[in-house]
Amino acid sequence: MVRPASREAGGSTPAGYLPLGVALRDAPPSAGQGARLRARRIVELALLVERLGYHSVWIPEGRGWEAFALLGGMASATERITLGTGIVPVFSRPPTLAAMGLATLDDLSGGRLIFGVGAGHPEISERGYGVPFREPVPAVSEFVEIVRRAMAGETVRFSGRVFQVADFALESPPGRIVPIYVAALGSRMLKLAGEIGDGVLLNWTPAARAPVAVEAVRRAAATRGRAAALQVACYVRVCITDRPGPAREALRRLIAFYASFPAYRAMWRQSGFAEEMARVEAAGSEMETVVRAVSDRMVDALGLIGDPAAVHSGLQGFRDAGVDLPIVYPFAAGPSEQAYRDTIEGLAPRWLGGGRR
Repeated sequence: MVRPASREAGGSTPAGYLPLGVALRDAPPSAGQGARLRARRIVELALLVERLGYHSVWIPEGRGWEAFALLGGMASATERITLGTGIVPVFSRPPTLAAMGLATLDDLSGGRLIFGVGAGHPEISERGYGVPFREPVPAVSEFVEIVRRAMAGETVRFSGRVFQVADFALESPPGRIVPIYVAALGSRMLKLAGEIGDGVLLNWTPAARAPVAVEAVRRAAATRGRAAALQVACYVRVCITDRPGPAREALRRLIAFYASFPAYRAMWRQSGFAEEMARVEAAGSEMETVVRAVSDRMVDALGLIGDPAAVHSGLQGFRDAGVDLPIVYPFAAGPSEQAYRDTIEGLAPRWLGGGRR
């Protein structure tokens, strides 16, 4: 559970503590943010995140650093913080290989792992990995079932619409149930996340749309009698700065980059940005035209920029919408690593009523 804990419940976390996660990844090159962080520097940032009292650190995977290797470095360097894949695409590796990697990471970390998994995008899977992207909802469902069964110590024999396993058993399954969070944007994946996930991981979701997504997930979970146990996490792009102008333009470019993926365009159309997405599609592959198609209204809705008090207020809006764990996703207005540190340090988790943990 990631909801605020209490001393009365026997935990060491103070009553009213507001949990936050952190996603650690430098921006995609096409976002125009300059030099990229080396893997060892990201591990060092994870140590800072742990020291400041955050709940968890999450590693995305697409075309940047490989998530399992990076989390292995973090598992060895840290002691307490929860480690999450956020997310591993189901077409990046066979589910049995994923189970092997997860069992290894969970053992290295002493049982601190969350497995975040999702469909990913055909633009990356097919053009980059050379793997067909097909039937994403059944693919995620089957992938999760195979991973769960393997990690429970079963001998897996599985024949599905997307994945087949003739005969597989982990030699060293973990001694606990590793939570699985399903990434979801559209209605079908939100429903699946509620039905099979221990949690759901939202991304680029405006705070105004978050209640709709949360309700869809919890409604689906309720049909399986498990709504109370399911956790809702959400990535929120954040930049702590006293120079909002450059940060807004950096965020605008990030939005334009993600708008190249049809899944995000579809979600943003449903979130009230149909006019902007029509302009994006009309722009084609001309990035500067796509950047100009991203309105100030989208920038305001899809990121939090400013001083720590203003950003904490924005994060509270996600909690009020039903999000259990906002995950701060730092972005920088320039190539400086210090911008990431400023955001992470400025948002160090606080108690209700003020003060830091």
